[in-house]
Amino acid sequence: MPNSIMSTKGQVTIPLKIRKKLGLVAGTPVSFIPYKDTYILSVPETDPVYALAGSLKYDGRALSTEDMDAAIESSLKEKWQGQ
Repeated sequence: MPNSIMSTKGQVTIPLKIRKKLGLVAGTPVSFIPYKDTYILSVPETDPVYALAGSLKYDGRALSTEDMDAAIESSLKEKWQGQ
């Protein structure tokens, strides 16, 4: 089992074999999840936002930013008029 030692700054180097297996690179977020009397290192699944392209279907005409701003403003006015 690969081991590592914590530095005085609380930093731990994840062994290369594990980094490769998990696909970890500099800047990869990791989480420590409590489990019973220990913690589990977890790598949250993070897909780039462009992976969502095409996941929502819209058949209407393309809206300009001005049209979107007007719709937001109208919605907020409706929401706050009754209060």
